Amino acid sequence: MAHLYADREQDAFYGLGYASGEDRLEQVLTLYVAVRGELAATFGAKTPPLPGDSPSGANNAGPLSDAVASDIAARRFRLLETARRNFPKLPRAYRLDLQAYVDGLAAYMREHPERAPGWSPPLEPALPLALLHVLVNEAARVCDARRAEDAKSAPTAFIESAERSEYGPLGGSNAWAIAGTRTPDGGVIFESDSHGPIESYGTLFYPYRIKAADLDFTAFAPAGTALFFFGHSPYFAWGLRRVRDFPPTVTESPSNMDLRSI
Repeated sequence: MAHLYADREQDAFYGLGYASGEDRLEQVLTLYVAVRGELAATFGAKTPPLPGDSPSGANNAGPLSDAVASDIAARRFRLLETARRNFPKLPRAYRLDLQAYVDGLAAYMREHPERAPGWSPPLEPALPLALLHVLVNEAARVCDARRAEDAKSAPTAFIESAERSEYGPLGGSNAWAIAGTRTPDGGVIFESDSHGPIESYGTLFYPYRIKAADLDFTAFAPAGTALFFFGHSPYFAWGLRRVRDFPPTVTESPSNMDLRSI
């Protein structure tokens, strides 16, 4: 787990990019190739699993396995183009963070050329911004009519395979909190476990701690995204909850807090 301390926020994200390269370089670069819609041109029809992953195991190439289908979806839904268009709309601080992140990743590759593959894509801050949509392509699920239409198309059928109709006991996300008045040490306990059709290429999440300027938090997010997906600071915690199939149930909310808002 990377621990990053800096005077400036963007310097910590530079370190996060560097650490991600040190820990997950091939995974992150392959995911960025997927964002660009260039898997087939890089690897052929099938994206290989990461070194050490079992070709038939849980951590195989996942949604990237069919390189052609992945590329068609990335280009059809203009994942990178949309991220490039939306990037200037982000708060300035986060734009600097994302730029610093890819700069840190590039710095690691320069310092360790023996680990940088020849197929490495050009880096830009829109890549981490667009990456989550490779793992969860929301554009393919805009509405029932769109999903039905997409299901008829072989290139996008792989997306529908991720949206399984029956999830069983793992079908609903959960989030709950216990107020400090109900714990032995007075600390608040918060739990969030998001279930849904996220498919990973390698180990999905990358944990990190940042303490820089006004930031002081621990978080984890899909490798290569530089997001605050799940995490906590000394003052609050956050998580995500999938609500599509299972409406939330709240039995007792501390301080009258509705967990559906989390």
